[in-house]
Amino acid sequence: MSEAVNPAGYGRPPMSRGDREARTAKLLIPATFVAMILSGIWALFVGTASMGGDDSDITTGWPGVARNIPVYLLVIGLGLASIVFAALAIRDGARNGTLILVVAAVVFTLVLSQSTRDVAELVMDTRAATVSWLLFLVDAVVVAAFATLAHRWARRSARVAPH
Repeated sequence: MSEAVNPAGYGRPPMSRGDREARTAKLLIPATFVAMILSGIWALFVGTASMGGDDSDITTGWPGVARNIPVYLLVIGLGLASIVFAALAIRDGARNGTLILVVAAVVFTLVLSQSTRDVAELVMDTRAATVSWLLFLVDAVVVAAFATLAHRWARRSARVAPH
């Protein structure tokens, strides 16, 4: 009777590859929200946002966008990574992989929308709100297409039979 033993000895069976990837995707989702909060703090620190009051010292335009590139890359990278890990979880047979992919896609839509809205507000003097709503629709379509393609890829290259 040789049973698989968890090396940590907690009495649980070892995690499958799909479950590890699902857990990673689930951890990246709240990390993305933390990065969104940090992007606001970053914007205050580099001078592309203010707490209110005098906005004359705020860096706007493309120089302001350039100052925010590190946080844009961070939040978009985390959101994208959560979708990738969710797709890998589906591919490797995680039971809740599709649900995680949907949640990750919603979070990525919020992240992408926040980033594009921020760019619109920095670059445009007028009509930034209108453009932000239009960009939100574009963001939603792009994320939906990407998530659909990721899901199809994961199903087609599944390493285990679907449940």
